[in-house]
Amino acid sequence: MTEPTSVVSTMTLVMQSVDISSTAHVMNAMDVLGQVHSFYDSAWTKLVCVIGVFGFIWPLIVSYFQNKSIDKTEENIILKIKEQQEENKKYSDKLEKIEIDFKNKTKEIDDKTKEIDVKTKEIDDKTKEIDVKTKEIDVKTKEIDVKAKKIEKQLIKIRALIWHMECFNKKESDPDQSISSGFVSILAYKILCDDDGIERVTNIITDVLSKKPNLSPKTLNDLEKIIKALKDMGTEIQQIKDNISNIQSFYDEQQKTKQI
Repeated sequence: MTEPTSVVSTMTLVMQSVDISSTAHVMNAMDVLGQVHSFYDSAWTKLVCVIGVFGFIWPLIVSYFQNKSIDKTEENIILKIKEQQEENKKYSDKLEKIEIDFKNKTKEIDDKTKEIDVKTKEIDDKTKEIDVKTKEIDVKTKEIDVKAKKIEKQLIKIRALIWHMECFNKKESDPDQSISSGFVSILAYKILCDDDGIERVTNIITDVLSKKPNLSPKTLNDLEKIIKALKDMGTEIQQIKDNISNIQSFYDEQQKTKQI
């Protein structure tokens, strides 16, 4: 059985050992805390220094790159402006050339227009001259027509008289020729509207027919034409109407004779 004294001694030694061990641990913990504090203190100091340096350098870096970017942008803008100015100059040159061409063309057109105006005036003057000449020609033509009609009328009158004389001269010797000549003379007097001439010729023909001549078929055909021509006249002269009636009677008798 162990003695109380030895137990106490043992316990004391244990306690001492525990105290020494605890003290050692406390001292170690204090060292660690000191080292940690020293580390963080140094780290914060470095961090503050780094932040301070970075905070001073970063704006410079940003400013540098911003200035560089601005310079680049300015260069691009200046380049674009120069390019645009060159393009504008090209367009300006083109517009100027177009304007010059337009002015030249306009001048050419104006010159051509003036030439056309001059030519038109010349043509108008020539046209007026032609109109005047045409009017003069028309007047001369009318005068010529009047003279021609007078001449034609005179010629017809001469022919009417010639055939009238032939009708009269042949009434005894050649009744056929007398009536044929009288027919031509009647047509001429009809054109001249000479009722007096027609009356005198029909008097001769009536006188020839009153002697009951033996006429040829051609002369009878001429008699038929004379009757038609005289009726177409629509004369109001009684002597001519009587002569037409006598000629018609002779012609009808000859037609009946032929039928028998």
